[in-house]
Amino acid sequence: MFNELFKAWKKEEANAELQSLSQDFYFNVNRYINDLKEKIEKEQDSLKLQLAKEEYGYAIKILNKLVESRLRKVMKNVIEGKKIPLELLTEEEKELFTLLNKATDLIIEFKEKLFKGKIEAKKEKLTVIRFLQQLPEIIGEDLKTYGPFEDEDVAVLPEENAEALIKRGVAEKIIYKD
Repeated sequence: MFNELFKAWKKEEANAELQSLSQDFYFNVNRYINDLKEKIEKEQDSLKLQLAKEEYGYAIKILNKLVESRLRKVMKNVIEGKKIPLELLTEEEKELFTLLNKATDLIIEFKEKLFKGKIEAKKEKLTVIRFLQQLPEIIGEDLKTYGPFEDEDVAVLPEENAEALIKRGVAEKIIYKD
């Protein structure tokens, strides 16, 4: 399996286009690597153990380089809007390809909104509360410092922080009418 992994990596590196892998390639490589791990755990002979460790290390390095090379090619094609023949992708890579396409669509949608001036500022929801006991300073979800608070103090806090204090019984919500 090491030779097959090595050949796949060399072929991928030598070509600008994505190369074909068998559909069970990653499954077989995974099984091979797991077998090497078991061999390392069980091996008693120090020379065989050292050889197994080196083979494992090289296999992991080559696999990482192969995956990075293929991923780079897939991402480049997605970014450039080029079609990738799906038969060149393994099942695992097809899932990644689908996710990358969705991310690209979201980026395009964001750009369109940005150019049309349809990006709106996030409106911060605030809640008015009355404290039922003393409380030291807190850091709000907006990363601002609030407090310290005394019994009966009234404060306006980010909704998430106010709800947490209300649940703890430290404060109560003040409902006001316009």
